[in-house]
Amino acid sequence: MDVFKGLLGSHTNYLAHVALNNCVDYFDLVAEQKVKGQDQTPDRYKRLRYFLNAIESLNNVPEYFFHEFKSDLGWKDNNMRDILGKIRAKHPILRDIEQITNAYKHSVRRNSKDLHAKDLQSPSLEFLADSEGAEVTFSFDSIEDENMMGEAFRFWHAYHQDPDRNTLVPDGKT
Repeated sequence: MDVFKGLLGSHTNYLAHVALNNCVDYFDLVAEQKVKGQDQTPDRYKRLRYFLNAIESLNNVPEYFFHEFKSDLGWKDNNMRDILGKIRAKHPILRDIEQITNAYKHSVRRNSKDLHAKDLQSPSLEFLADSEGAEVTFSFDSIEDENMMGEAFRFWHAYHQDPDRNTLVPDGKT
């Protein structure tokens, strides 16, 4: 790590000090909530917030990588979307987390087949009535996928242990 570049000065610094730590924060929160039996709507909202923060942080790493190495690799800014698409195609877990972050960031996507922000959550209202009265219950589920988060975390953690840029460079572009 080049400490003189700072937290946001390289893709590896960002990965080590922001993205992976956001994942650890999410995993810790999930574990704590399970131990404490915290599964009410406010608990689920907090868990979704941590999940989205971690997923978005992981999704940012390829863009940091692109800007860090674009001069060395002869990439131009107008090639960024194409290069990032190829990086994500090379590693499908990166494409999966991109879908979630784009839905979260853009609320409604141009392609109607893509995820939209509302697809990341499932709020519901239940109304139960009996002879003793009525009860209204609000429930909330979200897209949180611990398996996907775990897979993305393992990918980036392995990369952090051995940051070979060829892992991310699209095939034939080194």
